[in-house]
Amino acid sequence: MKAIHQNTDEKLIELQWIIGVELDCLTSYESLKLVTKKIMWDVKKSDRHFLLWLHFVGHYIKKKHDAKWVLIRREGNDSQYFVPFVMDENTRIWKVGDFCQTYYYKKKRMSGISFNTFYKLEIEQYVAQFKFHEINISVDRLIELE
Repeated sequence: MKAIHQNTDEKLIELQWIIGVELDCLTSYESLKLVTKKIMWDVKKSDRHFLLWLHFVGHYIKKKHDAKWVLIRREGNDSQYFVPFVMDENTRIWKVGDFCQTYYYKKKRMSGISFNTFYKLEIEQYVAQFKFHEINISVDRLIELE
């Protein structure tokens, strides 16, 4: 996760090759919808494909909202791990990696979710517009990548 912000061009090229579609605009809503649906329904389910998609989602949010990649250090079961988030200059935060458990593991690698629900709840965040201080994570757990 510490390298999620690196090699964007290579990751986006690989993702396009995997889904079999060359995208004209990598930061459009239609591209996000197409890539997500391809990953959900058309390509082999793999961790690599999911991570490339996760990077694409973060890239989309980052460009759309003039934001940057950050990591949040989490602890659990006697271990430490890092979760990717995207945060803008006003500390509005998108929990990019936090939806992994729900959509990847609980929803069986993204099967059984609708794109519209995913977009509204996770990207546009109509339900909640989080600021960093509102997500109950201490600043010492924040690692700025960019």
